[in-house]
Amino acid sequence: MPGQKRPNNANVIALLNRYKCPTPFHAVRTRFMAASHPLFWTDLRCIPSRNSGWRVPPFDTMEDLNHLLHVLIAGLWNRLTAHQSVSKPFKLTRLPVKQTREGLHHYALVRKQEIEGFMDGLFGPHEELDLPESARDAVEVLGEMRATFAGAITLLDDRGIPAAPDDLKA
Repeated sequence: MPGQKRPNNANVIALLNRYKCPTPFHAVRTRFMAASHPLFWTDLRCIPSRNSGWRVPPFDTMEDLNHLLHVLIAGLWNRLTAHQSVSKPFKLTRLPVKQTREGLHHYALVRKQEIEGFMDGLFGPHEELDLPESARDAVEVLGEMRATFAGAITLLDDRGIPAAPDDLKA
């Protein structure tokens, strides 16, 4: 799309909202970051989580499909390729953390969704991958972190467990 400005995150978020994608942008972003190449997603399964049941709706025109691909590839994928360099590490979404039950819940949920997005992007349609030992170790650590965030979410959801401000700060 010559002459068009490169789409930004706001454009990607607007597109996800337009098509009622249940997967939040931060998870889509990590999914794209981990994926080897976006073109292997012939039906755009990269966007929703595996269990969401969501599918990209049919497009009214070829222009609508081209717009979607332009925003996702030029607006997200191409910007993420910069992080393949060691000098430009990928960073998770910056989140202010309110030291409240709701604030910590939101933080844990976003981090859990980012890890799940990364894992979905890394594995794609495969149940397992033959990874180098260092990558296997990193994937195991991510799995442990995901479990920690899931546990925190469960605890924070239980209103019967006290959550005093000093406990939350700790």
